[in-house]
Amino acid sequence: MAENWYNLSNASDATDLFHYFSYVNNIADGLFFPVILLVVWVISFMATFTLGGSKNVAKGFIFSTFFVTILGSMLAIMGLLNPKYMYLPIILLAFGVLWLRLSGAKEQ
Repeated sequence: MAENWYNLSNASDATDLFHYFSYVNNIADGLFFPVILLVVWVISFMATFTLGGSKNVAKGFIFSTFFVTILGSMLAIMGLLNPKYMYLPIILLAFGVLWLRLSGAKEQ
């Protein structure tokens, strides 16, 4: 009988928003917030061009990656995001700064 036991807690056990998101992240095997951050990155990257009027891809890349890095850092501090998922945005932010620096040198 023990091999057929699953943790079947429900969302009504959550007493506040933090516990609810912890439950959702637990059910998704810890992949809920990395996917949410990816969606936020895509939306902010596209919004940079449509709302911001900027045609510089490197600036949009840096803005959206910085935004996701800040959000991910807050989620990691609260314990909702595994810190191993924070390496990619930080590396991409460094890549974006280098990209902007090199594109600025090419324009001069």
